[in-house]
Amino acid sequence: IERDPSLVEGHLQAAVALGFRARVIGIMQARSEELPERAHAHLERALAIDPSNPWALASLGAWHLEIVTRAGPILASLTYGASESEGLGLFQRAASAAPANAILQMHYALALLALDPGKQRTTALDALARVLSVTGGDALTSFTQEQARALRSALEADNVREAARLVRRYQGYPDD
Repeated sequence: IERDPSLVEGHLQAAVALGFRARVIGIMQARSEELPERAHAHLERALAIDPSNPWALASLGAWHLEIVTRAGPILASLTYGASESEGLGLFQRAASAAPANAILQMHYALALLALDPGKQRTTALDALARVLSVTGGDALTSFTQEQARALRSALEADNVREAARLVRRYQGYPDD
C-alpha cells in the first residue's frame, strides 16, 4: 500500500489480515484497536479504486454481514453503519459477477450461514452448488470444493451443530 496506494489487492489483503486478527483476539480487543474501522476503510478504498471488483464487493459485503452477525443488527448499524441488506446486496453483486469463482462463492455461503442458517440455507446451498460445479480448478479450488462437500453434507443431514462448527472453522475462527 505504501508503494502503490492505488493497488486494490493491497487494500483487500490489509482488510483480510485485520479481520483475521480480530477473529483471533476477540471483540473487545479488536474494538480497542479499531480493527473493524480500519478494515472498512481499506475495503471502501478498494471499491473506490475499482467499483466492479468482485473481491472488493464480496469483502465489503462480508464485512457488513460479519458485523451484523457479531454485534446484532441494531448495534451494527449504530456503531459501524453495517447492515444485513447492504452486506447481502454487495455479496450478491460479487457472486453474480463471478459465478465460476469457487472461493468467492464459498465465502458467500459461509457468510450466509453465519448470518442466519435457517433463513439463508437455500441460498447458501445454491452457492455451494456453484462451488462444486467449477471444473479444472487449481489446488485451492479443489480444497475449497472439499470444504463445500463437507458443509453441504452437514446441511443436507440437518446436522446443525456440525454445519455451524464447519462455518466457524472455514471462516478462520479459532476452535472453542
